[in-house]
Formats: sequence, structure tokens, C-alpha cells
Amino acid sequence: MLKIALDFDSVLADTMVSWVREYNARNGAFFTKEHVKQWEFWHDFNMSWEQAKSIFEHVWENWETLPETEKNLEKHVVRLRSLGSVDIVTTVSLSHIEHVKKWLKLREITYDQFVQTTKKEELPYDIFIDDYHKLALSVSKENKTCFLYDQPWNREISDSDKIIRVTSLSEIINFIKNNKM
Repeated sequence: MLKIALDFDSVLADTMVSWVREYNARNGAFFTKEHVKQWEFWHDFNMSWEQAKSIFEHVWENWETLPETEKNLEKHVVRLRSLGSVDIVTTVSLSHIEHVKKWLKLREITYDQFVQTTKKEELPYDIFIDDYHKLALSVSKENKTCFLYDQPWNREISDSDKIIRVTSLSEIINFIKNNKM
């Protein structure tokens, strides 16, 4: 049975949309998620990590308003779970774990286990679904597959036999089925 690690931020919940919206409200700006060109996004906004984190605090206080990355997520995750075990694997801070779990419950997204870690690449999964380019590179070196969920900050990474860029969970499901993973 396949073991699948499914990321939360920017794969299920489009947290950067909410972050940018709050940044704009505070600064009278008109940015979109497309303006975020690097993982260390706070550099794109000429701010410190501490300043960026304070905006995230507001975003997490309003967790129920976090948008989904795509429609019908709950159905796609059910289909993904028919192919293997699916764990939500996130690096979100411990102080926000309950918000993440409530968001998943509100959206009726089912999963097998919930894992909070700072070292995803060390976990024993066959497949990773994530938006973090460095994780994709790391696990691909370990001969594991990473479906890199397309975001503006990871577009410099090219596909390979172990890094597959996707824009939806349906693409992943079809790839797994067609390639008998």
C-alpha cells in the first residue's frame, strides 16, 4: 500500500492568498499571490520574518476563511485515499495545529494520520505532495516521488522522473493510476 504525505499549506489551503490579502489591507497595497516568487516570501515584500509572521498570526486567527486551493478537495482526497494511506504532513507551528485540524474538519477532508514535523524528508513516505521546492529536490534524491503542487514560488524547479509538477489532486490520482505506482 502506498504511503502518501499530503501537505496542508498551499496544497490544500491557499494560505498565501489570505496572507497577501491581509498584507494589502495593512499597507494599502495591491499584491496577489503571483507576486510571491520565492519560498522565503517575506523578502519579496522587503520585510523581516517576524513581520511576516505577525500577519500569519492574523490569518490563523481567521482560519475558517482560508480558501481551498481547488474545488471539491474532499472528494479528491477520498479518491487519493483509495490508492493508499494519506497523512496530512505539515510544518505548521504547534500553536496552529488545532486551527488546521478544524479547517480540515469544516471542509470534510478525511485523512489517516496528522503529522506535524520540521523534517518531512526524513519520514517514510512513498509519495510526497507538497509545494516546497527544497523538499521535492531532497526526496527525489532518495528515489521517492514528489508531486510538486504548482505555485509561483516553486516554478524554477523542472520536472524529472521523481519530481512531477501538478496543478490539481486529480492530476496526481490519474498519474498514480496510469503509472501503477
